[in-house]
This record gives sequence, structure tokens and C-alpha cells, in this order.
Amino acid sequence: MASFDILVVDDSYPMARTIAYALRSNGYGCRIATDGFEALQKMKEQRPDVVILDIRMPGMDGIEVCRKMRQNKALKDVYVLMLSGVAQDSDYARAIEAGADECVSKPFDPPKVLERVRAVLSPVEP
Repeated sequence: MASFDILVVDDSYPMARTIAYALRSNGYGCRIATDGFEALQKMKEQRPDVVILDIRMPGMDGIEVCRKMRQNKALKDVYVLMLSGVAQDSDYARAIEAGADECVSKPFDPPKVLERVRAVLSPVEP
């Protein structure tokens, strides 16, 4: 499997660590950020292939991080999978409007997130 970089952003470190463990166990490179400011800094240091981003975080929430990514020439095409602990249609609508590619509700099944990451990073068959 090719080495891909995935950035997991969640203000709950145990949640971020759980997601990162599932990804690393399947051969993916993975970094963790626990807030939006740290996430943007890590994206400046190394462009990720996928960002798994919590919607609701203190300080800069995932919606704002996603907006800033879409405005940044180097990050505008990075796949963004948003996670929401509060399953509200308004959160999903705001996430998609900000540029998220997909939304998943918490609690979620880590294999489901892994499946989505695989689908995004797998080469397209001709």
C-alpha cells in the first residue's frame, strides 16, 4: 500500500487516537491535531492526503478549518471527511457548504471510516 498522510483533527484526544490507531494498523501514515489552529499549522508543514475533521471544537471549529482549507491553493483539493457528535442536519449542511466532501455521525464504526478512506485513496480502475 502506498504511504498516505492522514490528519485526524478532534478535540477529544482519545477519539483522535482511536481513529489514528485504526488507520495506522492498516498501513496509513497518520498525524493528530486536537484543535483547528494546530490542524492548519500541521497542514502547512505537510500537506495531508485526507483530513478527518471534527465539526464541533472549541476555538476554531471544523467548519472554519474546512473553509480555510478551501481558500488555500495548496489545500483546496484535500479530501475532508467531517465527523459530528451531534447529528443535526444543520451541522451537515454547514459542513458541505464549507466544502466538506462527506459527513459521518459519531459514534461511528472505525471500520466504516477506514472503508471511506480506502475508497478515497484507492486508484480508480480504468
